[in-house]
Amino acid sequence: MDDYKFDMKLVEQFFKYDYHDRGMVKWQGFFLSDHTNELKKQNIQNNRKVVLKQQQDTTTIKNKLYDAYKRGIKVVIQMNEVDTGLNPIEHDGMISNLDDNYLYINNKQKIFINDVRAVLL
Repeated sequence: MDDYKFDMKLVEQFFKYDYHDRGMVKWQGFFLSDHTNELKKQNIQNNRKVVLKQQQDTTTIKNKLYDAYKRGIKVVIQMNEVDTGLNPIEHDGMISNLDDNYLYINNKQKIFINDVRAVLL
């Protein structure tokens, strides 16, 4: 084995003047593309600002929902609830079923009509 001894002054000089730590940049290669895509989506979602629509009366909401259901067109439904970023919650898709109290969107979401703020066709 070599009995080579390091010159500590040379080592200190190297780390003080020549070596530049890139911080987290060197670890970015360990992120999978799936992770990166999810982080981008999450960033977009967290930074989006939804405009609060004017409250529609129940008759208008029901008429628009019935019209969209009958014509088979996509709707955007803004709720009277907000997410953690204080943006109104919105659902979009096709109305798969509709009765006097509830609507079903995309065959999976059950929404109480009285919780709807506005319907956009």
